Amino acid sequence: MKKRISAGGLLLAVLKKDARVYSRNTIYLFLTILGLVIFVVLFWIVPDTVDEELPFAISPPLSALFEQSKVALTDMDVPLQSVTPMAELEAAFEEEGLQIIEFENEEELIKAIKGELVVYRTEDRSIIIYDPEGDAEKPVHAQNPA
Repeated sequence: MKKRISAGGLLLAVLKKDARVYSRNTIYLFLTILGLVIFVVLFWIVPDTVDEELPFAISPPLSALFEQSKVALTDMDVPLQSVTPMAELEAAFEEEGLQIIEFENEEELIKAIKGELVVYRTEDRSIIIYDPEGDAEKPVHAQNPA
């Protein structure tokens, strides 16, 4: 009579066979070990926390953009009930993690991109645009450049 083989013994035999075959191909063995080492190193290098705020600079301000789009949609005879959700869309830009820096005109936006204007965030999360050449001193509570 044959001895019955358990599921665990069968699994162990297959794993041993696979490990033996796998270890014969040195390139796969090397790449596997290298991948595991890189994964462990990256795990320790990656910071524990991340800054989850994404700054976006736009010109003209959102209120002007939404007002222009409401006027354009009503001029195209879009039903009023389709235009009213624009307020909900405008409120969506107040979400946490999305920081919108609104410039009144395109020239200020270009100056900020070139670095001629400095954009600061205050402790209460408001935005201050500072001109280092024109203004005498840096804003009082501006600590973190955006």
